[in-house]
Amino acid sequence: MDHLSANQNTIYPDGTSAFLLRILADHLAQRPTQPPEDVDWEALFRLAQMHQVSGIVYAQCKHDIPKDKQAAFKSKYSATLFYYANRVRDMSEVGAAFSAAGIPYCAVKGLEVARYYPAPALRTMGDCDIVVSPDDTARAIEAMRRLGFQDEEEVHAWTCEKDGRMYELHNVLVNSGEFAPEVQKAFFNGFMPYVHDNELDWNFHFLFLIMHLRKHFLNGGVGLRQFFDLAVLIVRGPELDWDWIERKAKELYLEKFLYVCCFLLAAWFDARAPIAYEPLDGEMARTITRMVIKNGVFGYSNEENQENHRKSALIHADGPKWIKRMKMLVESTFPAYSVMRNYSGCAYVDGRPYLLPIAWLQRFGILLTRRDKAATSRVIRGIFTPTHVLDDRQELLNRIGIELEQFAK
Repeated sequence: MDHLSANQNTIYPDGTSAFLLRILADHLAQRPTQPPEDVDWEALFRLAQMHQVSGIVYAQCKHDIPKDKQAAFKSKYSATLFYYANRVRDMSEVGAAFSAAGIPYCAVKGLEVARYYPAPALRTMGDCDIVVSPDDTARAIEAMRRLGFQDEEEVHAWTCEKDGRMYELHNVLVNSGEFAPEVQKAFFNGFMPYVHDNELDWNFHFLFLIMHLRKHFLNGGVGLRQFFDLAVLIVRGPELDWDWIERKAKELYLEKFLYVCCFLLAAWFDARAPIAYEPLDGEMARTITRMVIKNGVFGYSNEENQENHRKSALIHADGPKWIKRMKMLVESTFPAYSVMRNYSGCAYVDGRPYLLPIAWLQRFGILLTRRDKAATSRVIRGIFTPTHVLDDRQELLNRIGIELEQFAK
C-alpha cells in the first residue's frame, strides 16, 4: 500500500494546496485539468510562485483562469520559456568549450531532469549546476570566464552569472556542511566513473537527487519542485535499475529516506516507483505534506526553517551540546577567512588574512549600528534553540529516515 487509506485531501492543508498537487499530477500524466468551481486563483498564483511552478499551472489551466488573473500567470509562463531557452544556449556553449579543452564534465539536476518533463521548458531553475573533477576545476573556470561568465560570491562552489542567469561549477557533489557520513561523501564525490560521454549515469543521478533532498531538509527546507523532479524521472525518465538503487541506498544509509520519498511521490503525483515500502502513517504524511507546501521551493517561505542548519549541527554534535553552542557562537562572532573575504565591505581581506581582526571589528560595528537586527537575533536564537525543540526536530528527521545522531563525529 503506498497511498493513504483515508481521503487523500485530508493530507493537504487547504483546497488550494490540494488543487496545485492535482495540477502537477495531471501535467505529469499529460491529462487535462478540470478546476473546481471554488478555486481561489489569487491564492493559487501565490502558492505556484512559492514553488516556482506557475508556468505549469498556466499551461494546464489557461482556458479556465479568469481574465483578470491571466496576465500574471502568462507573464511567469513567458519568463520561464525565455530563461529556459537562454540556459540551453549557455550550456551548449559551455559544453562545446569544455569538449574543445578536453575537460570531462556533466550537468546535474535542472536542465538534465527537464529533458524528461512533459514540457521541458516549464522546469524552472534558479541556477544550473555543472560538475567537473577537482583536477579540471581551474581550467573549467577559465573556459567559462572566456565565455563571459562573471565571478560571483564563492562558498562551496565557483558561482558565476551571465546576463542575470546564475551557474555553479562544482568539483564535489556532497560538501562538508551537509552532515553526511563518510560513506555517502565518498560515494557521491567519487562521481567520475559514473560519467560517460559527459552525462551522469541516471541511476547514480536519481540517488544523488535523493541525497540532495536530504540536504535541503537539513539545511533549510524543500518544496514541491524537487519532489516533482523525482516523480518525472519515475514516470517519464530513462529506465532505472531499481535493484541497484535500493542496494546502494541501503549501503549509503539512504534506504528509509528513499522509501519515504517514494511514498510521498505516489500520494502526491501518482508516481509509483516499482519497489516495496511501508506507508507513512496518516499523521506523519500530513505533517510532511503541510511542511513542504508551506516551505516554498527552497524553504524560504517558512520562517521556521531559517535556523535549520544550526539545529541540524546541534543534533549532529558529538558530546555535550553546550560545547557545540559555544563553538557556534564564537564562529558566528569571528567568522573564518573564507567567509570574511566575501563579506560586504571587507574585500580588502582577500589575500591578506592577517587583516582579519580589523574586518571582525568592522563587521561588529555594522551589526551594532544596523537598523534591522533581526538577522543577528535569529542567529543567536538558532544557537540557543531549546533542547525540547531540538528533540522534536530530531524525532521528525528520524521518522523520515535522516538519523543525524547515528553519524555524529
